[in-house]
Amino acid sequence: MTASGGGTVREVSEGILIGKAAFRGVEEMVNHVQNADLTGVQLRSGVPSGQFIYALADGFEFTAGHYDADVRTRGMHHPHRVGLGVQTSRQGQLTQWGETVLPGDVFIWPAGGEHEARVAGDVSFAVLSVDVSMLVELGGGDAWEGDTGVWEGRHRYRAPGPVRDRICGSIGQFSRVLAGPDGGMSGRRLESFQKDLVEAFLLGIAFAASEPEAPARYRNAKLVRAVEDWIDAVAPGPVRISDICGQFGVSRRSLERAFRETLDLGPAQYLMAKRLSAARLALAKADPAAVSVTDVAIDQGFWELGRFAVRYREMFGEKPSETLRRASQHSARLLGQQSLAHSA
Repeated sequence: MTASGGGTVREVSEGILIGKAAFRGVEEMVNHVQNADLTGVQLRSGVPSGQFIYALADGFEFTAGHYDADVRTRGMHHPHRVGLGVQTSRQGQLTQWGETVLPGDVFIWPAGGEHEARVAGDVSFAVLSVDVSMLVELGGGDAWEGDTGVWEGRHRYRAPGPVRDRICGSIGQFSRVLAGPDGGMSGRRLESFQKDLVEAFLLGIAFAASEPEAPARYRNAKLVRAVEDWIDAVAPGPVRISDICGQFGVSRRSLERAFRETLDLGPAQYLMAKRLSAARLALAKADPAAVSVTDVAIDQGFWELGRFAVRYREMFGEKPSETLRRASQHSARLLGQQSLAHSA
């Protein structure tokens, strides 16, 4: 079996399925969390890369790894399970819903809830998707025992520094066990592993209250999300800052402040990154016999073709013609496979 983004999956016991993979590029990066439906926009030059390990068992899914990227990600975390996330490294910067994340902070996404983040630099992470019934069962004598309401909204919990260090250390140990020869487990051993893993995340909730979002920051993050949704809805074609200001009734100054506070870059930079990402996706899916690099560039509003090629290579580490050529090779492989299947 092949993991999303490359790599392999192995069933190491009757109880647990473990996969390891490395990725390069935004397209592979956003597929790393099992059963999530995410999209990504590369914000700065370079080739996003990283690796991860994940484990699937009855009632839970666990993913851990690291990114080296500067990417904006959005989408649905998991359709049926509650998500708990944590940054486990002190390197890099992660923001969630416009809030800066500290190592050991615990985030909660409700089932079917929206994921919204920016990864900048080399960031290690862990995400657990689990049934509500297990969370309620492990609540013990704490405030959330028997109450599913806390799992129906999105929250951030920040425990004191020593507790957050303990959370990061515990989750790191779980990841190392899965990656090693003792990762295969079943029966009572697997059940204990699952419960202890959930407890590591719950520790951050037990020692901290959910912090309310700052009203101004929340409004700015909400505006950025609305702009992103609108851009996706009016695609294809370029969008100008004047179009956004007119659509949402905001000044350029307010728009600039909202984007810089939420994504740490201005709306003009974001629009350029968005257009380049759209061009890359179009080239990767194009039929080279019917579509040219020039066609795609003009569709995305790049009238200076030489400059488009330079920006594209700076951002993605390859020429647009190379992306299109790879699409052609992929199409040829598929045709060859289909011909073999018909002749068999």
